[in-house]
Amino acid sequence: MVLPEGKELCIYCRGDYALRAYFQLREGGIPVACFADKDENKQGYVIDGVCCISYEEFLQKDREKTIVLVCKQHPEQLMSAFTKRGFLHVGSYKDLQGMERAAPGVSLNAETVNKINFFRLRLHQMLSGMQEGVEKSGSKDAFCAALERILWDVQDRRAHGVIEYC
Repeated sequence: MVLPEGKELCIYCRGDYALRAYFQLREGGIPVACFADKDENKQGYVIDGVCCISYEEFLQKDREKTIVLVCKQHPEQLMSAFTKRGFLHVGSYKDLQGMERAAPGVSLNAETVNKINFFRLRLHQMLSGMQEGVEKSGSKDAFCAALERILWDVQDRRAHGVIEYC
């Protein structure tokens, strides 16, 4: 699967289905321009430099150049709504079912999603000043170790005043 030239892919809904789709796309070498969600609690999160924007910001996207991938359990109603709003390229996470598994060595199951959610909580705590630092756990789980490295990086950037928000 190749992203057509001049198009950008936006994942709408930033939940479990969206994370699975994102990792599948990333592994397939397909760039994701942004996530979007109406839920204010999900807006502003960044994964690999890909920001979750608001519904209002999303509606400002170019309807001809934006490929919308709706990622929720029952995407049909939202797909129809985006089509009615003039988006020409609307699909769902179900369209990715033929692609390879998300990321080598990482199984996207409930345990992995829980680890990601724990990571998000720790990151939010650090950025909001609720937690001073992250201690090295020495985890032998490669996925947890990678998430911890990201937290250490954020902690270091924060200590040096280099925190970016989208």
